[in-house]
Amino acid sequence: MIGKTLFKQFQIYLNGILVEDSSPLYAWRSIIETELNFDKETKNSTLSLAGYASDEKINDPTSSGYKRRSGWIEKDGEAQFAATLNLNLFNQPRLLLNYVDFKLVAYLNEPKFVIDSLEIDKDLKKPDDTIYTYEILDMKLLLHEYELYDSASMAIEQLLKQEKMITYPLTNIEMRSFYVAPGRFDTPECRLLTSALPKRIVMCMVDAQSYLGSHCKSPFNFRHFDVKDAFIECGGRTIPSRPLNLDFEKDRYMPAYLNMLEGTGMGRSVGNNGITREMYKNGSAFFVFEISPSLDSETFDLIKLGTTSFNIKFNKAVPESGLYCILHCEYDSVLTIDDNRVPHVDALM
Repeated sequence: MIGKTLFKQFQIYLNGILVEDSSPLYAWRSIIETELNFDKETKNSTLSLAGYASDEKINDPTSSGYKRRSGWIEKDGEAQFAATLNLNLFNQPRLLLNYVDFKLVAYLNEPKFVIDSLEIDKDLKKPDDTIYTYEILDMKLLLHEYELYDSASMAIEQLLKQEKMITYPLTNIEMRSFYVAPGRFDTPECRLLTSALPKRIVMCMVDAQSYLGSHCKSPFNFRHFDVKDAFIECGGRTIPSRPLNLDFEKDRYMPAYLNMLEGTGMGRSVGNNGITREMYKNGSAFFVFEISPSLDSETFDLIKLGTTSFNIKFNKAVPESGLYCILHCEYDSVLTIDDNRVPHVDALM
């Protein structure tokens, strides 16, 4: 999905003040949110504008998704894409206050992270020694801009004088990753978050070579690595409360698959994200931990402070190259702009 994974990191400045930094894990955030939050029909239609095509099997040149993506550039080597940005400020319904200078800074991913060349490289001894590149011929940022009547502008100014600030409730996404060395049967003890407790955590894993970028391996092949159990310790609670006791080789992974459906709000609804149990085992292993009791509510939770640590146990030793765990952590947050047009970000409510 080149429209979203082309970028490595975004930063948003309002009146010269940094209010959002996506971290260098923006591409994984985009893929996680796309795979979990959209149904199959939307993925195959609207999201094809961003370059999405579903793979039955990842890293397979015979996959229909890989062939479809290749077909978009085979004719003359050029293609057009259009994609929304997975950024906190853009994922809320309120308009940005007038007379606020907006600046967006984007950093690109390296070609070996963006370009797959499975057919060409499959017989080479060192596929990543082959150099590929891409060229951006044109790029535009499309934004909605509204012209206000004088009466509306005056009303906003009056409100600012009275209230002293305009508030934007946000769902803040924080990305984390950590390395697990080869030969281990569990993850090292580490405290990933030491401030507010998140509302929800999504965990997935990729091998180290894919994480760093490779023409012959997708960085979004979320393998299960024969996980036996995965749980978080969050504010004195263990989630889930009972061990998962997974065994992917024997197809005993339904608790994790069900947690993924329940944690994304699709366990008891007609809609679904199109991830079948077979896909879950073969490259779409997302482990979802729902922490907030009111996750589907539009209200904010009372923020609790504490430490969040993550633990994984494996049935088999971690492969020779090692692996990276990627965490997608969701919080309530608020952006305020005061009557002097100075923005303030507060993650603790």
